[in-house]
Amino acid sequence: MASPTIDHASLHPTASKFFTEVGNMPSLDEVPTFLKQGLDMNKVRQVVTPPTNDNERNAVSAVDGKDPYTIQVYDKGLYDKDVQHHELTHTYQDTRNPALRTSADIKTPGDPREYDYGGLDGLVSAQKNKKTISDFNYEQQAEIVKDYKSHHDQYLAKAAKGKITPADEKAMYKLQQAYHPFIKQLASQPGKNVNLDRNSLLELVGIQKPAEIRENPPAPGLPSYDTPGLGVLPADPLMGGKSQDTSKHSVDKSKLHPKAQKFFSE
Repeated sequence: MASPTIDHASLHPTASKFFTEVGNMPSLDEVPTFLKQGLDMNKVRQVVTPPTNDNERNAVSAVDGKDPYTIQVYDKGLYDKDVQHHELTHTYQDTRNPALRTSADIKTPGDPREYDYGGLDGLVSAQKNKKTISDFNYEQQAEIVKDYKSHHDQYLAKAAKGKITPADEKAMYKLQQAYHPFIKQLASQPGKNVNLDRNSLLELVGIQKPAEIRENPPAPGLPSYDTPGLGVLPADPLMGGKSQDTSKHSVDKSKLHPKAQKFFSE
């Protein structure tokens, strides 16, 4: 039996646009590795959806309130892979153990500061102040993932084209130094069906902040140094991508801090 077809010409223009554009979405191939590992990617649906209210008309996209694996796309023209990574982080958050959804639920709708985590400098400062991923709200966590993946992949792409510089290598290291510890915390959050008690879950990400967590936060960062070249621009395993050879810009490894060498080798 032949498959039924729809005459797009007979549809409302918005409906016609839905049927013609629904398949032209950013690929899921470049999604951060920790999201691929923590989600059932076969369930992810990116659906062009006509906005029905002002909130939706002012948004590019949003995770469906009933099905976290469905991303409603309100503005197809602005929905790119960066926005996709932001939304998939919400899918990840919404499929973690409910006991973890504490500070991340604190939101102020319409307040642009809701998304502002301070950038790279803000994360460095957060580490110095012994903060953890749980100190950032729902939207800030998604922005952290989005920004890190974007900059991380840009440096790798530049290196793949042979256009990387020593300054870029140093910037990439500082980027990983600032973001990786918080991404690692986010990636460690167990799913809904993990059988752990509430206290264990909260302590896992430092939400309760007992004395030992305040004194030894799980976001230590790495020691700074001036010239980070190792002959390779490393891809963060939590983000994905392929490490790139930058040997022409490498420096004497013996001058690097041992923890820096271990970070790059891992």
